[in-house]
Amino acid sequence: MRSVAGAIVVSLLSAACANLSGLSGGKGDAGQEAATPTVLFGGFTATTDTIDGTPLGDTWSFDGTRWKNLNPPGAPSARDGAGATAFQGAMLLFGGLDAGDNWLNDTWEWKDGGWAQLDDGASVAPSPRVFPALAVLGPSAVLFGGYDGNLDQNDTWTWNGSQWTELHPAHAPSIRDCPAIGAVNGKIVLFGGETGTTTTTDLGDTWTWDGTDWTEMHPAHSPSLRSFSGAAIAAGTDVLVLFGGADHAHGTTLGDTWTWNGTDWTELHPATSPGERSRPMLSATATGALLFGGGNALGTVAFSDSWLWNGASWSQVLTTGPAARGVGALVTP
Repeated sequence: MRSVAGAIVVSLLSAACANLSGLSGGKGDAGQEAATPTVLFGGFTATTDTIDGTPLGDTWSFDGTRWKNLNPPGAPSARDGAGATAFQGAMLLFGGLDAGDNWLNDTWEWKDGGWAQLDDGASVAPSPRVFPALAVLGPSAVLFGGYDGNLDQNDTWTWNGSQWTELHPAHAPSIRDCPAIGAVNGKIVLFGGETGTTTTTDLGDTWTWDGTDWTEMHPAHSPSLRSFSGAAIAAGTDVLVLFGGADHAHGTTLGDTWTWNGTDWTELHPATSPGERSRPMLSATATGALLFGGGNALGTVAFSDSWLWNGASWSQVLTTGPAARGVGALVTP
């Protein structure tokens, strides 16, 4: 878990979150993918778990083949751990932690090739935090949990395009940060994450949100306890794809691929996969899903590789692009 005591000590294993909610329906052919590229913003790069890395503030696009550094004016401050999702034809971005160790609760959108701040967090908004889960159901974006520098949270908020509203459901998952999240079969599904301030505990429960209340599911099959997985809805499907993550109990990272169909988890065994990693960023694309970056278990290596998921197998994209990182926002608007 991340803590603030002068300098912030961050490891690639336990203090960096995958883009858990950069989800988009993303249906279409390759031509549509080029017209609606996947967008990457910010993140965090660190080489060890005892030396601070650097929050990033760059904006990149991926057209299905190549990365492009966009260098737009008026971008959000450099940050990591922001929540992000596709919402109303844009990338919605919330919160994170900046280079000055400031916990953020501002709201931004990337739309039509530029950034715009929608809310400064000064009025009604979720408290400043990192690693919240963010996904879309119906006309609203739904935010759950995150870490505020002292404690994990389990509050539920909605964003309607102009303002935040806190909800008070009868039931809710326990406090946590960095769970996997996405919308499947008309409900948001939330899996795992981590909790704890001095001792980190990974979680392995599955919950759904129907717009009114959270319900704990008890599927016949399930991924192991984990946090910092990548998750996205694969294009042309109503299935959540989950990859990898951190296993704090064993001090390792994971490299397995699972899908959630609305009622149960299924482990897949593709012939080729990205290497084991925590905090990979994963987003839907027009033809499947894109995975970028992440880090190893020891926090000594950050990755900058790109992989595409076509619904059945992974293939690496051999292209140069953003610097190695995790905790960035990866979304196909």
